[in-house]
Amino acid sequence: LCGPFQTPLIGGAKYFLIIERKSKISSQMEEGNVSINHCTEAGINHKISPPYTPQHNPFSERGNRSVLEKARCIMLQSKLPMKYWAEAVSTATFLCNLIPKHEDQKTPYEIWYNTKPSLHRLKPFGCKAWLKIPTNHIKNKLGPKAWDGIFLGYENLASSFCILRLIDQKIIINRHVVFDEEKFPSLPSQQQSTEDVFKSFPSSNQMIEEEDTEESSSSTDSMSDEEEETYVDALEHQPSRIRIIGPRHPTLISSEINSNNILPYPRRQARANLANSNQVPKTFNEAITSPNKDEWNLAIKKELQNIENLKVWTLRERKDNDHPITSTWIFKEKTDDSGRVTKHKARLCAHGFHQIAGLDYQSTFSPTGRLSSLRASISFAAIYGYEFHQMDVQSAFLNAPLQEEICLEIPQGVPANKETQVLQLNKALYGLKQASLAWYKHLSNWLITSNFQCSITDPCVFWRKGKKPIWIYIHVDDLAIFGPNLNEFKEEIKSEFDIKDLGKANLLLEIKISHFNDGFGLNQEHYIKELADKYNIKDLVP
Repeated sequence: LCGPFQTPLIGGAKYFLIIERKSKISSQMEEGNVSINHCTEAGINHKISPPYTPQHNPFSERGNRSVLEKARCIMLQSKLPMKYWAEAVSTATFLCNLIPKHEDQKTPYEIWYNTKPSLHRLKPFGCKAWLKIPTNHIKNKLGPKAWDGIFLGYENLASSFCILRLIDQKIIINRHVVFDEEKFPSLPSQQQSTEDVFKSFPSSNQMIEEEDTEESSSSTDSMSDEEEETYVDALEHQPSRIRIIGPRHPTLISSEINSNNILPYPRRQARANLANSNQVPKTFNEAITSPNKDEWNLAIKKELQNIENLKVWTLRERKDNDHPITSTWIFKEKTDDSGRVTKHKARLCAHGFHQIAGLDYQSTFSPTGRLSSLRASISFAAIYGYEFHQMDVQSAFLNAPLQEEICLEIPQGVPANKETQVLQLNKALYGLKQASLAWYKHLSNWLITSNFQCSITDPCVFWRKGKKPIWIYIHVDDLAIFGPNLNEFKEEIKSEFDIKDLGKANLLLEIKISHFNDGFGLNQEHYIKELADKYNIKDLVP
């Protein structure tokens, strides 16, 4: 519990409380009738620390100081009135949860939500913001389409923003916001001086350092390595949204410690962790300048080489009537079961949303195999004792020829004159509206010319009769093949496409496949566990 603040909120609140999700046998708090009465009524046993001895509560005091220092800093930068201190404290707490902890290099956010936080939505507190006006509020077609506002923090794990709408001083929560991070408009008629901000916030020193007393002056001037390590650990324990206050080893805390000498350590650790983090780049420039730039450069080079081998485009001079579309690079890390990165993958994707219907494409629908067809195919294979293998077509879409004339602006990483040249697409680049359909047509045409027949009930099931019957289930670029002897067909399809032979089917459409002498077993246990972990429901009783 921290406060009181000199400027109460509209509801009269003068304090804020930081809570951490933690399990402790004992807790410790300062003496206070309200706290004692509440614990007694709730049946909670508690220990009371002496008043004005913050060293007995290092976790809570350190947490308060971490939040207050950040809140004070962003209030000074924004020059907002002190009545918005609660928004500043809430934002500061959210930022504290994004700071890594030294024990396992994870942030409190990641530990709680089991996912790494995204930093791209972070904005400076108090900066200029434009809040989109809902369509039903726009009465004049020539009127403004956004309200002026000031950014006051985050809601729903930064998926939405809190914006102070200037026309009526109301706080609006919305995600459709545009920011100017260089401007801090504040409220000119209500601006406070720096001195007022410092006076309004409770002093950090009062919460951490003990007042000079005869007892403190008689303390030793140094401490053991064990004491120092314990205190540093307490300082690095960052606050989160849920907290129960309780010291780990309060008897080892020395009243002579100067916290100013220790505070920079977790900050340096946080900067080091951020610099060394293996975040997947979102842009081409991020990839070629990231700590893993060698791996990403190799992935980019491999993608461009694959495009060249398949003759996906032709470089030509720009024409006056050209309307080339743009593209972007998509990066992805593939990991194994232990989470270790096994592959860096780069893919060039066209901005299909720039295509013009009727000119750049006609139809876009492409069929995918039905699950009922897959189950029926597996059942037939089990009945007749056939093999069930899986294959993956590498860069499948890049094999499919285009019927329409589409040109592409020179992408990043491709050596060419962007002012005078464009790329004429010969094949279906990923991202095009018709790319999936073009691939299906190309694959199905090849199968038909190879004496396969298409099922009348599912356009993604093909079979071929003969002494060695075989049938195929298609799901985009994943092929499930069934038959008594599949080696001959594998060599046949490899002569046409770049195929990755996965052998006996193991995992298809999130279905785990087991092979037995008398059939196959299907289960989705791993997928259920993934969903349970993702939504934090793994401990629920069925």
